[in-house]
Amino acid sequence: MKKPTRQTVRYLSEYTTCTVAAYLLLNLPFLHEPEQGGNVWLFLPMFIIGIAASKRGTRTRNLAFLFQMPTLLHAIFMAAFFFCPHLEYAHFVTISAALYCVFFILWHTFSPPDITVWHILGVTYPGILILLFVPDVYSGTGWDDFLLNSGGTLSTYAVYALCLLPAAVFCQVQDNILKWGVAFFVLCSTLFFGGFYLDPLLYHKFQYGTFTGTLEKTLPPVIPDTKAKQGNMPPRIQVYLVSRHPDVWTSKKFEGLAAQFRSYPVDFSILGITGTLSGKAVFIRNYETLHLKMPLHFIDENQLQAFSLNAHTYDDYICILWGGKLIYKGAAVPTQHATRFLLKTLQP
Repeated sequence: MKKPTRQTVRYLSEYTTCTVAAYLLLNLPFLHEPEQGGNVWLFLPMFIIGIAASKRGTRTRNLAFLFQMPTLLHAIFMAAFFFCPHLEYAHFVTISAALYCVFFILWHTFSPPDITVWHILGVTYPGILILLFVPDVYSGTGWDDFLLNSGGTLSTYAVYALCLLPAAVFCQVQDNILKWGVAFFVLCSTLFFGGFYLDPLLYHKFQYGTFTGTLEKTLPPVIPDTKAKQGNMPPRIQVYLVSRHPDVWTSKKFEGLAAQFRSYPVDFSILGITGTLSGKAVFIRNYETLHLKMPLHFIDENQLQAFSLNAHTYDDYICILWGGKLIYKGAAVPTQHATRFLLKTLQP
């Protein structure tokens, strides 16, 4: 048997260390809930690819090592975000996307001459796709559950993928000062746009089925409305806080929103998603802490799905109905998006 060379041993040691580090960071419970659920099927193919590449040349080893880098970077970013709880997610996306681009440029700089920037890009994208989809495909997760569990990751990696394109162009034009400056400006603009605009828009789309919250979907009657039938009076706007797990902070914010529109033709209600007596009791205890009383209704998960009021999120959210149509669906906290939408709708 041929004895492995020192370079092969060094490559296998570094590759194995990075794979194990990514696995541990993604599955340590004290950092965050394990994103891959201990699923070794994400790491086993990468480990096999690394072993197979060890028998090839430097170019193949470089690209095989690069293939696992999206998973390692993802693990590092998630661990870092855990230790920065007060960092706005838009800032996190922008900073991590910038670091992603810096890593991409450095990898290109120190790669062998026969590896072009497009080779690096062509390996990085499949590495991202493996990270996003392999665990869910193996576990048989449907599209709705995938969006529920990974919608935020998917929108963030869409930003990463977009920002890598101007980073690739930047690597190609470093010899020309003017082109270098233009490429750097485009890269910075893409980072800002991706972190502060594109990521929230995509995440909102994955969660609520709309980029901005505005909808116009005709719905059958969901909740009996005692104020809807008042002769020929125009229909009142119905605002629902849809909640699976009552939270005092969210309820208070919704109460503040209701107080702002007390003098308008708007009715506010809380819609608890539960089908058990114990679940209803929890909602009632939370409801009793409110100073501004509003109707409390209950609906089970099947009814929520049937009436298109569901969303791919575990958080509370707001649905606004008017004249039998769902016209808005968005996050409950912060409330300024719903506030602006109501003010715009109420304008004569």
